Amino acid sequence: MMKPVTEKNPEDNENELARWGLCSMQGHRRSQEDAHLTVEVKQEDGNLGMLFCVFDGHGGNQVSKFAAKNFNDMYVGTKEFKEGQYGEALKEAFNLIDAEVKKEEYSKDAGSTVCVVYMNKEKIWCASAGDARAVLCRDKNTVVAMSEDHKPQDEKELERIEEADHWICEWTNRVRGELAVSRSFGDHKYKDNTSKTWDEQAVTACPDVREFTREGNESYFILACDGIWDCLDNQKAVDRVNEEEAKLGGEPISMAIGNLLQSLLPKVMEGKVLGTDNMTCMVVHFKN
Repeated sequence: MMKPVTEKNPEDNENELARWGLCSMQGHRRSQEDAHLTVEVKQEDGNLGMLFCVFDGHGGNQVSKFAAKNFNDMYVGTKEFKEGQYGEALKEAFNLIDAEVKKEEYSKDAGSTVCVVYMNKEKIWCASAGDARAVLCRDKNTVVAMSEDHKPQDEKELERIEEADHWICEWTNRVRGELAVSRSFGDHKYKDNTSKTWDEQAVTACPDVREFTREGNESYFILACDGIWDCLDNQKAVDRVNEEEAKLGGEPISMAIGNLLQSLLPKVMEGKVLGTDNMTCMVVHFKN
């Protein structure tokens, strides 16, 4: 196993809605294929929104970088966003990004999973495709899943894959024995059934979108690529964030995340070596 690249690339920021920190670590991989985006958004009603995104590339970093560069413009440019339909706008933005990246030759064999959180002072929306994930913490320790992973062997995913004339390997649970996820940007060689719509392809970029009303008891949410979730379940992730932030008195958020990432470097659990993937993690604290 190669020596890990452990630079954490910390970022911290805040505005009237939230304060947040993030770290991104290459780890044992030969390159960093993750990308991320945090951006303030001005809504048509004049109120402020915040967009947080993680993109977990595979087969190269081209698709994740393309998505990080273009997602905000695609999102705020939709008719749905302008009309205040922020959840529907997320779904449309996923469609637009995937259609645009299809024009790039590399998108046949490269792809990226994605999880996006959009929030304003009233609500939170989460859209995900693949196995990047978001977890909401209420009342400092109550865990709420904001997204669910999409794996090829899941009943709903497998049905769509087979109806689009593709298959998964029963030993590896990979699409055509190759791809470990069933929803992503790019990966257009698996989106080749001309009789199916974009959301019916074997591998689709169509997200699940969830909406949450802000109740005033939101503490923070964790948004991370699967390098984190390979090692921690939702409750353990919240527990570990609480522990690391308590050690530092809550500031800076990125230092707590960096310490968490460092602790997740390779370990053997149940006969599997975990913690070898790229790791990108954000923690976003609400200002209620």
